[in-house]
Amino acid sequence: MVEKKRRIFIVNNSGHDFLPALKYTSLKKEDAFIFLTVGSENIFQADRVKAELRSKLIDFLEDDILLLCGSIVLNLQAVLVLLERFKYIDVLLYDGRTREYTIRSFRFEGKEVI
Repeated sequence: MVEKKRRIFIVNNSGHDFLPALKYTSLKKEDAFIFLTVGSENIFQADRVKAELRSKLIDFLEDDILLLCGSIVLNLQAVLVLLERFKYIDVLLYDGRTREYTIRSFRFEGKEVI
């Protein structure tokens, strides 16, 4: 069992089953999951979307996890907002074959994302 009380910030609540992601935290679902957007978002209003994500990610801590789902534009904006604040973030990606989430880490070093 995972001992860390990591919160999972979910980019878009579009009705998927996020329960498999709970294996990366010791928190209960109601305390672990934080939804950044719900349903369809107007991705062509990039400044508004980024401002909304920035305000909702203000409580994101270094040990928290970003679960990528929904529009690629929303995911990209959320990652960019976090890399402005942190040199290192963990993200969860869904693997449709195994029906599990896999954790990946991104580091920002200077002008390069690794």
